Amino acid sequence: MATSLFNTQLLDVDRIKDALLIEAAIAAPARSFHVHVRPSSELQGGAQTVPVNWDGWDKLLDALAAYGKTWVRGQRGAKSAELGLMSSKHTFEAIVPMLDHEEAIGFLGICARRDGVPLSDEEISALEAAGRVGAREVLGLRRFETATRDPVTGLWSGGYFLLRLEDEVSRSRRYGRALSILLGAIDAFDLVTLSRPEPIVNAWLRTVGDAVRQSVRNVDVPAWVGPGVFAALLPECDAQGVFIVAERARSAIEARRLADNGKLTASFGAASFVTGATVETLLTDAEERLEDARFRGGNRVVAR
Repeated sequence: MATSLFNTQLLDVDRIKDALLIEAAIAAPARSFHVHVRPSSELQGGAQTVPVNWDGWDKLLDALAAYGKTWVRGQRGAKSAELGLMSSKHTFEAIVPMLDHEEAIGFLGICARRDGVPLSDEEISALEAAGRVGAREVLGLRRFETATRDPVTGLWSGGYFLLRLEDEVSRSRRYGRALSILLGAIDAFDLVTLSRPEPIVNAWLRTVGDAVRQSVRNVDVPAWVGPGVFAALLPECDAQGVFIVAERARSAIEARRLADNGKLTASFGAASFVTGATVETLLTDAEERLEDARFRGGNRVVAR
């Protein structure tokens, strides 16, 4: 049962958490739950869980890793004063670890029922199975992120962008759905970067990556495709929409304060799906419009 709601398309931590919460509700009805996943530097562009009301989640995880198994108030781990004290912050009746060997990468906290009915052994076993599957999904996500994200900007890789573009073009050709892409390039990239040390350049690139990522939607695919060149795939977005997104990204890059008091601008070319379009024609149209934007002096968007 604990694998029914998980699948390889769960590409961010929040979706994995949601699936785990549903599995937990099926396994132990009439209870409430909390899922925490330790933030990872490998999940640069994905959703990360950040505690809001209490800063002790990672301390609880460390204590849970040391304990090494499910903690149940008054039944299992009753002598673990540290876990008992920490769990009382959120009135947990039990805490199921999401373990990667000896490291706790997250946990499922189960709150006590108002009628005081304790967890049964069957419920605990089902919750532990869900926790194991959740841990595997998080680890799979971290490996996927490492393989498909640019390590400096945190944007998707060019290879992943092309794979997704092929899928979305096929879908648009079949169902007539809107689809757009944009290509962007940092203006005078070689000139502004060659004279500066690598740490400064990388800090600039991370700033650009943040600006691009924050300018698109969660369903979009922003990618770093080459030196100073980035792209974004925008499903369900028409020509007017992609121009708005590109202009938003252009303005965001221009407005950013950079390390070493530097200043960057970027040019953009955009293209939208029309009947008969292919991956090649979309990319060619966007590249030509990007070159047009640069020829006109840069720091502008050309969409048609």
